[in-house]
Amino acid sequence: MVRFAHPSTVAHFSTALEYGEAESYRNVEVKYVPGKQAVLTIYEGEGEEVEGWVEKEKIVLSELETKEEMHALMVDKGFELRSEEEIAERKAEKEKEEKELAEMRKRRQAASQEARRKKQKEQRVDDLKDKDEL
Repeated sequence: MVRFAHPSTVAHFSTALEYGEAESYRNVEVKYVPGKQAVLTIYEGEGEEVEGWVEKEKIVLSELETKEEMHALMVDKGFELRSEEEIAERKAEKEKEEKELAEMRKRRQAASQEARRKKQKEQRVDDLKDKDEL
């Protein structure tokens, strides 16, 4: 999901831009959807939550031929670029989130493997008990 904002405008789009390009604009979040057409949807509303906002415009981004055209579109729609400091801070936050997510996935995978090993061990014990009973 991408969120672009004027004082009361939010937009959503999914696209295959390089890491962080769309997020270079203020109030932008990106949701990459593999296999889906890149679409920018602009909403108008009040507050932080998009729910209940009114769709204002849809733009098919895949019709743009260059990144420069995409950036020109953003400027044309009134979206502002973040400062270099904001971009660096946001990138660091995103990298931290991705690292934490990777660590969480690794812990889950290890726990799942341990559970499988325990179940297999219990099954072997049960099989041996069954064999002894015959």
